[in-house]
Amino acid sequence: CTLKEFICFNRFNHFKSVNDTFGHMCGDEVIIDVAHIIRDCVGNNGVVGRIGGDEFMIVLDHVHEKPKAREVLANIRETVEEKYHQYKDSLDITVSIGASFYPEFSSDYDEMFQLTDKMLYRAKTKGRNRYIIYTPEVHGKVSDMLSSGEVATVTYQAASGVDKMALMRQLMADFLHQTTISIQLAIEKILSAYELDE
Repeated sequence: CTLKEFICFNRFNHFKSVNDTFGHMCGDEVIIDVAHIIRDCVGNNGVVGRIGGDEFMIVLDHVHEKPKAREVLANIRETVEEKYHQYKDSLDITVSIGASFYPEFSSDYDEMFQLTDKMLYRAKTKGRNRYIIYTPEVHGKVSDMLSSGEVATVTYQAASGVDKMALMRQLMADFLHQTTISIQLAIEKILSAYELDE
């Protein structure tokens, strides 16, 4: 691609519970409905394709400004949430979206795919029903993110069950009684446990 494009992945939240509770026919209807919502929100600005299961890939052509990208993603998120809000007790369908600009922040398709996927994962770990667009000021250098491989993912998964108060007590004890823990390591543990962006 020679022109700037905006790439994002969209994934349903709690979709497995829809299939488990209401059956795959209902799950298929939800996929079709959400696909129509995404297509309508994207309009003539790009293309949408299902890349498997409950995951879609969106390519917005010629989106040069983050506010325009945010407008499209916010519209998708809000429209899906509004559609299923009336079924709150039975259908809890929302979307998590990870996004990045290409080729501004990635040099090839694989790098763009990995970066966008990491943003999708962050959207899910931060509570779902949101979108996260990669920006180096917030998320750090692309090379650092991509070179971490699965380490960041494992760290976030491991931290999700951490007793946060126990972690804070342990860090305080380490600082007060030992000099073996660095401030950098302590901050990394806190960022991971509380699922905060660097």
